[in-house]
Amino acid sequence: MKLEGLKLDRVTFIALLSACSHAGMVDQGLDYFKSTSTQYGIIPDVGHYACMVDNMGRLGELDRAYQFIKDIPMEPDDCIWSALLSSCRIHGNLELAEVAAKNLVELKTQHSGYWDLLSNIYSDASRWDDVANFRAAMKDGGVKKCAGYSWVEIGNSEVHRFLTADKSHKSCSDIYVALEGLTMQLKDEGYVPCADSKFSFLIRHSLSNG
Repeated sequence: MKLEGLKLDRVTFIALLSACSHAGMVDQGLDYFKSTSTQYGIIPDVGHYACMVDNMGRLGELDRAYQFIKDIPMEPDDCIWSALLSSCRIHGNLELAEVAAKNLVELKTQHSGYWDLLSNIYSDASRWDDVANFRAAMKDGGVKKCAGYSWVEIGNSEVHRFLTADKSHKSCSDIYVALEGLTMQLKDEGYVPCADSKFSFLIRHSLSNG
């Protein structure tokens, strides 16, 4: 963009910081973060700070991320605290998770995803009484869990939306037959579901030769 003479704006740096986060580039992300104001005259906003918290948190630098939040020269919003909360679940830090959740509750956010995250963290720690109490608090607070949809687009016009165990689609029977076939192929290759929240799945045998 610089070579093409294009002007860099706040969105440019949010994309850049997000890329650094997914690549595990904390220090380089910090360099870019600092350059927003020092080189480009862009004052970082809560979106940029949330990216940096996510960046540190993904690598397990949770104390560093928390200190970063405390040093933010503005009121942290729900995106910032939820970035910390999500990382706390990945790395099993219940103490900081409760701090993040407390701040989210004080912000009076009704986003069910934040509540679900802490509930799942309690579940991971086998704190079932806390899970029950938290679910009751969600109900009393009128927080309703949002349905999670999957979207599939065919071509450039036809979009299909699915819920878990959805059977409303006109091609439902064919879809489930295809999914069953895929499931059998995965099992044949050694796929084993993993309950650990740090991993979405476990592959016992490499699929690269399949």
